[in-house]
Amino acid sequence: QWKSFLQGKRRKTAAKASTNSRCYLQFETVEQAKEFCKNYHGHGFVDQKGQTFRSCAVLAPYQRTPNQSKGKDKLTGQITSDPDFLKFCEELEAQKENAGKKIQDDGPIMVTVEKEP
Repeated sequence: QWKSFLQGKRRKTAAKASTNSRCYLQFETVEQAKEFCKNYHGHGFVDQKGQTFRSCAVLAPYQRTPNQSKGKDKLTGQITSDPDFLKFCEELEAQKENAGKKIQDDGPIMVTVEKEP
């Protein structure tokens, strides 16, 4: 069975529109869905602040539901044995080790400056 609940938000001012909560349910048969709509359409609910809200239960015009996940991902937990990832980790460690060391660079600009009188 598939189900989903989306929490609504009641706005304090009229400047922004309030959003009603929504609940989507999947039933085994159409008769079960119609019976649910018959029993809950117009049912009153009370929130924490004492405000009463009426429910609206209707059949969805688009009856499809999201696909269920087929199972565990085959690549889960395999990154530690991936050669590209291991090479990346080694290069990252080498960069960390070399970051603290000062590198003496006698590039062509420094050689030219030292030779000029």
